[in-house]
Amino acid sequence: MSGRLKPQMIDAFYTDTDVWKEQIISQVRQALFQMVDGLNN
Repeated sequence: MSGRLKPQMIDAFYTDTDVWKEQIISQVRQALFQMVDGLNN
């Protein structure tokens, strides 16, 4: 990526907020529970 485009992409798609982090953790936990449930069936 060009030197100017990369920071714009980071600003547009990477959100470093507590709310965003909580959502990611919630999604990962849900995926892990689904995986374990799938292994048990």
